[in-house]
Amino acid sequence: MAWQMRHRRWLTHGNMKTVYDVTKLLCNERSKKVDAVKNKDGNVLTKEEDIRTRWKEHFSEVLNRLDPIETAEIQIEDNNELDRDRSFHSR
Repeated sequence: MAWQMRHRRWLTHGNMKTVYDVTKLLCNERSKKVDAVKNKDGNVLTKEEDIRTRWKEHFSEVLNRLDPIETAEIQIEDNNELDRDRSFHSR
């Protein structure tokens, strides 16, 4: 319990490295290393430099997309239906 309070305090003070280190220690999981990835053509890349280049290319495409031409329409249900569902699940 005491570690949870320290964990929250570190989060609120922006000490993410400490939070990461403690979480990693508590979970006792080793980082997983990627040994191979596929390029756009489906060929397997195994050299570390090729893998890094492919990840860089991938995230560049994902994070630098153009805004959508059309915006999505979000339908909001009435509150009565949501309240009814909430009361059903709280039993």
